[in-house]
Amino acid sequence: MDFKVISEKDNSMLNRKELIAEIIFDAKTPSRAQLVDKVAEAVKADRKLIIVKKIDMKFGQRKATITIRIYKNKELLDRYEDNIRAVSEEKAASEDKTSEDKNPESTAEKSAEPETPSEESKETAKKAE
Repeated sequence: MDFKVISEKDNSMLNRKELIAEIIFDAKTPSRAQLVDKVAEAVKADRKLIIVKKIDMKFGQRKATITIRIYKNKELLDRYEDNIRAVSEEKAASEDKTSEDKNPESTAEKSAEPETPSEESKETAKKAE
């Protein structure tokens, strides 16, 4: 994966650096975690203080423009960024671990069962007729 910084802005009001970079990749689009690692390596910053805000791609191309924010400390990051993305990524990682531990047959059986419509949806369909 090739990484090139297009623009770098020091936002002194919010105590962060704002970068716009271009990445060129060979396979699938890199995950945010992979991008954070690459940015941390390239700009010599702590990976815990880096937020990949946006990944902008054109359909079918193997390059993307990414918007990155690098904070000076953890308190500023927590103040200005909503941690929904970070929390959801941690939750997804923990769910992947627990799903590997479960029996794969039980999950296949659940997905094979047809869903029955609820009583409310039956009543709504009757009213619509």
